[in-house]
Amino acid sequence: MGKLRLDGKVAIVTGSGSEVEVVEQIRPNGGEAVHINASVTEQTGAKAIIDKAIEAYGRLDILVNNAGTSGGTNIPCIPDNLMDEQISIHVYAQMRIVYEA
Repeated sequence: MGKLRLDGKVAIVTGSGSEVEVVEQIRPNGGEAVHINASVTEQTGAKAIIDKAIEAYGRLDILVNNAGTSGGTNIPCIPDNLMDEQISIHVYAQMRIVYEA
């Protein structure tokens, strides 16, 4: 099977604070990329991400929901506030950006 070609596709990849690194990897390889500083943990952030992609490229072909954290502890030991944070990031944030797309 050959390489998956994404030439001409518009993609959003969410997650981590290393988006700038991703942009720096895409551009030297002939791609075009924009860093959007917004968080999918808020509906306004999810909307800003989608709106910026549509504004810059006119459409969206691919959405990769990669936002998340490890929580730093085992499930039986997670306090309620950290569990709420994990659910917000791993469930609600994914739903927010898909809704806006």
